[in-house]
Amino acid sequence: MRDHTQLRAFELADEVAILTYRETRNFPKDEMYGLTSQMRRSAVSVPSN
Repeated sequence: MRDHTQLRAFELADEVAILTYRETRNFPKDEMYGLTSQMRRSAVSVPSN
């Protein structure tokens, strides 16, 4: 059986997490603990589970 990190679904989810962090860097600072935080936590949750 393959390692879970080699699955295509994991690779795509990991890429989404990286892109989410990259894009949210440009969000307004007043959103850092609101929308930005929620998007980042959601993006990381997918490949983590």
